[in-house]
Amino acid sequence: MTETLHHLGDVGPDGHVWALTDVVVRIQVWQVGTSHFCIRRDLDGTFTSFAGVSPNLTGTISAGVNGTVHGFDGAVFTGKFVPRVPVSGDVGDFDVGCDQTGFCALHRSRVYLFFQDQVQALHVRSFDFVYDGGSHGTWHESDRASIGDITG
Repeated sequence: MTETLHHLGDVGPDGHVWALTDVVVRIQVWQVGTSHFCIRRDLDGTFTSFAGVSPNLTGTISAGVNGTVHGFDGAVFTGKFVPRVPVSGDVGDFDVGCDQTGFCALHRSRVYLFFQDQVQALHVRSFDFVYDGGSHGTWHESDRASIGDITG
C-alpha cells in the first residue's frame, strides 16, 4: 500500500529537525510468526531545509535548501494485526504538520495503520536514507553509519 506524507520532520543524529520532507511511502507488512510481523517502508520524496545546524552536525545549513530523499526503514514487531486501512492500494494524502521544534500535528507511527494497541519491537529497526542536496552535499544516514552532510 502507499500513502503520501507532507511536512514530515527530518531529524539529525542528535534529534534536531533540520528540514521538512514530502514523501510517497510504500509499506509492506508480512507475518513471520504467530504474532510476529515485519514491516518495511520505502520512501521517496523531496526536502526543504530550515536554517541552523546541518543534518550531520558538521556545520550549518541555510533555510530553503532543496533536495531529494530516498531510502527505507524496517522493523520486526509483536502485536495483534488489525488493519485500519486497506492493505493494498493508495490510502491517502496526509499533512503531518511538523515544525522545526519537532512538534507534529498528526502523529504517524509506522505501525498504527496495522496493529491494535501496543506493539513491542523485537529488533532494533534498520534504516538507510540518502539525502541529496545537490551542490550543498549529500548525507547518507543508516543504522550502520552517518556519512557526509548538507551544508551551505
